[in-house]
Amino acid sequence: MSTPSPTQITVFLNPEDEEHALYLIGESFTSTTFTVVDTQEEQVTWGTVFVLTHKEKRLTLALSAPVTPTQIEEVASLVTTGLILGFVVRGEIDLGERAIHNFE
Repeated sequence: MSTPSPTQITVFLNPEDEEHALYLIGESFTSTTFTVVDTQEEQVTWGTVFVLTHKEKRLTLALSAPVTPTQIEEVASLVTTGLILGFVVRGEIDLGERAIHNFE
């Protein structure tokens, strides 16, 4: 039995987009399974003079294998389209011949 990868990806998104975002993230991780290990939803306020308030959901996904640069690029494309607000990768990143670790 193999040890699961300690790699996690945290995705920030609008709660209304959760189902669609998880579907597209699943498409990016076809060779890797992921499990939602934590969810948090909060009201976020931006600015002091002009205040913008919106709901934001944070999903933490545990991956069964290290993330690859291609997978990172595919998730980043969801940021550029506006489906997700951002993401953070913590853990192991597979660079082909070597891996790097981002545990901070």
